[in-house]
Amino acid sequence: MYADVSNSWFETSVVLVNDVTDESYEFTKGVEHYYGYTDGESWSEGNRVDDWTIPSVKGGKYHLIVTPTMPYMFVTSSLQYKITIKRDVPTYNNFYWLAGFILVVPLAGMFTAHLRNRQRWSNSSFNPYNTDE
Repeated sequence: MYADVSNSWFETSVVLVNDVTDESYEFTKGVEHYYGYTDGESWSEGNRVDDWTIPSVKGGKYHLIVTPTMPYMFVTSSLQYKITIKRDVPTYNNFYWLAGFILVVPLAGMFTAHLRNRQRWSNSSFNPYNTDE
């Protein structure tokens, strides 16, 4: 979603409705962009662009209901906004979870082996882990 906001905000409520089952996915997103000068320095915050992903939408025929909301000052003037919808967008969340899990198991094994090895050498006069000399 993009909105040409300047020292203001824009919000939209979007409902994705299945034409056959009337199942709906509702979400609200917004953008805001503010800027100015304070004590001789310029500042800005926010963004005119936002994107999001709706995971696991079942197949079927859908229609959108888009309800924009903006400050009253823009109701009489023109505010340009654009919503782009893409389907079948790949997400990599499952890959990151799997990679994290695959890394945790060997790291936990290495840590456990290190602790066991320290304990095994603890009473030896040739303890390689002894740091107090």
